[in-house]
Amino acid sequence: MAESLLGARPRAAAALVAAFGLLLAIFVPGASATAAPPYETTATLDSVEFASETVTSGSAASLSATWSLPDNPTTPVGVVIPLPPELQGRTDNFPMISDDGETMGHCWVTGTQVYCDIDDAYVEANPVGLHGTVSFRAGVTTEVTETTEKTYDFGDVSATVTVEPQHNTCTVNCEYTGRDYSKWGDYYVGGDDKHYINWGISLKSGPEGALGGQSVTVTDVLQGPQEYIRAEVRATNQVGVSADGTEGPVNWAPLTADQYTGSAVEGVVTVSFTTQEGYFYDVRIFALVTDNGASVDYDNHATIEVEGEQVVEVEGSTQYKGGSATGLGTNIGRFAITKEVTGSGADAAEGITFEGTFEVVTPEGETIPGEFDIAAGETWTSVDYPRNSTVTLTEVTPTAPETVTWADPEFSQESFTVTGGQLTKITLTNQATLREGAFAVAKAFVGDGADLVPEDATFTVDYSYPAGAGYEAGSGTLTLPADGSAVESPKLPMGAEVTLTEVTPEAVEGAEWGEATFSPETVTIGGEETIAITLTNAITVTPTPTATPTPSSTPTASSTPAPTSTPTAASSALPNTGGPDPLPILIVGAALLATGIGVRLFARRA
Repeated sequence: MAESLLGARPRAAAALVAAFGLLLAIFVPGASATAAPPYETTATLDSVEFASETVTSGSAASLSATWSLPDNPTTPVGVVIPLPPELQGRTDNFPMISDDGETMGHCWVTGTQVYCDIDDAYVEANPVGLHGTVSFRAGVTTEVTETTEKTYDFGDVSATVTVEPQHNTCTVNCEYTGRDYSKWGDYYVGGDDKHYINWGISLKSGPEGALGGQSVTVTDVLQGPQEYIRAEVRATNQVGVSADGTEGPVNWAPLTADQYTGSAVEGVVTVSFTTQEGYFYDVRIFALVTDNGASVDYDNHATIEVEGEQVVEVEGSTQYKGGSATGLGTNIGRFAITKEVTGSGADAAEGITFEGTFEVVTPEGETIPGEFDIAAGETWTSVDYPRNSTVTLTEVTPTAPETVTWADPEFSQESFTVTGGQLTKITLTNQATLREGAFAVAKAFVGDGADLVPEDATFTVDYSYPAGAGYEAGSGTLTLPADGSAVESPKLPMGAEVTLTEVTPEAVEGAEWGEATFSPETVTIGGEETIAITLTNAITVTPTPTATPTPSSTPTASSTPAPTSTPTAASSALPNTGGPDPLPILIVGAALLATGIGVRLFARRA
C-alpha cells in the first residue's frame, strides 16, 4: 500500500507545482522569457528520438534532439523544435552547456515548442562546426485502446514510438493501510523560468491518522546548490480514492501560521507543530535550485522528533528530469588556405593548380597526412580536426608555365594549432616574375653599291608584338648604324611573337636600294640569350648612260647608164679573123656588170 501512495503522490505534487508556478508567474516581475524565435539563423534539426521505445498514453516521455548550424552563422542564432499537437511540452528551462563546461546559451520548453538561444559572443568566438543536443520532456496526449506505433512530426524530422494505453485501475491491495516515515522531492521549473525543489517529509500514521497532542519537530538540511524559500505544514483528515483506484489521504490543506513555527539558518530548516487526532501530516520545504539543474541529482535529509525524542532520520533525493542542452562548437576546428599570386607574372599563372601537403598531429599523438590543391584567388578548406591539433603546411614550388620564374612559397602561418570552434585562415602567397628576353639587329649590305652608303647613315627598324599570357601588346623602334654594329632591344616578355619592319632608307647618290630581308624572318622571345638578327639591304650602282651617235647622210645614187643592146646572134658564124673568142668575153663582161650593180645597191642600203 505504501508504494501505491507514493505512486499517487506525484500527481498531487504536480497540482501544487502548477499552482505555485502560476503564482510566481503572476507576482514575480520578469516571469517570462525574453528571448524567442524567429532567429536570424535557425539551426537545422537533424533528428528527434524518444528515450525509450515505448511510452504510455497520458504519461511524460523523454526526448532528445540533435541540431547543427552552418559555419559562420549570422546572429542571433537559435534552435527551434516545434512540438506536434499530441505532445505537450512540460514547462521547463535550462542552460546550454558546451563540452568544456561553458554556458553557451539557454533553452525554454513551452507547451508547443522547445527553443534555445545561443549567445552571440559564443557564436562569434566559435563560428565553425556548431552542433549539439537538446533533451526535454513532453506529455503524451495520444489516446489509444491498444498498443499502437505512432509517428510524430517535428517539422523537418519525425520520430516513431510505441504508445501503450493507460493502466489506471487498481485491483489488488487498493485499500489504505496507513503510512510510514518517508522523504521525497519534486523538481520543477516555475513560471519565472527558475528551478525549484519541493521537499516533502511524511509522518507515520495508521489508516485512521495520527494520535492527538503529540509535539513534532522536523529538522531539514538543504545540501548543495539550494537556497531556502519557505516552509509549510500540510494536513488532512480525509481518505479518498485516487485516479488509479487506490485509497489515500486527499484534500490536503496548509496549516495556518499560528498552528506551527519555523526557522531557517544557513540551510538548516526547523518546523514544529502539535498533532491533532485523526490527521495526516506532511512538512514541505521549498528551495530554489541555484545552478538551474546543472547538478542533475539533488539530495536532502531530515530528522524527525516526536515528543522530544528522535524517532527517525530520513533521506531523500530528487533528480532534474527536465531538459538539458549541449553545444559542441569547441571540440573541433578547421583551417582554410587562400592562394594569392603576386608579381609581374601573376596573370600568366591564371589557370595553374598549386599543390601542397600538410601533416596534422592530434593531441593524442596521432599523425594524419593530407594534401591540398588550389588555384589563384581561391580558398581550400580542410575537414574537421580535434582542437589543439598541430598543423604543418608545405607547398611544392610550381614550375609552369615556362614563361614565369617562381619565388619560394610563403605561408602566413606555416605551423599552427587548431583552435576549437574556429576556422584558422592561412594565406599562401606565390610571387611570379615574368621571364624576359631580347633581340639584337645588325645591318648588312649586298651589291656593288655597298661602298656608296655613307658611313654616318642610319636605318630605322620598327617592331611590335601582340598581347600574350601575362603581358600586353607592345612596340618599339631601333636605330641601326651602317657599320654593322648590333643594336639590342629592351627586355621583352618571354614568348612574345615579334614582327620586324624596316622604314624605307634614305636614297644614296649613285645607287639604288633593293629588297630588305631579316634573318631570321620571325622572332619569338626566348630565355636569357639574346636573339641575333641580320637586316640585309641590297644596293646596286646606278649605270651611267652612253651618248647615242648621230648617223651620216646617205649618198645620192647616180643614174644607171642604159645598157647597150645585146647583139643578136647571126644565123651563120662570123668569120674567124684570128682574134679571141667573143663568148668568154661577153660572159666576163656580164659578170662585172652584175657585180657593179650589187656594190652600188649595198652602198645604198648602208
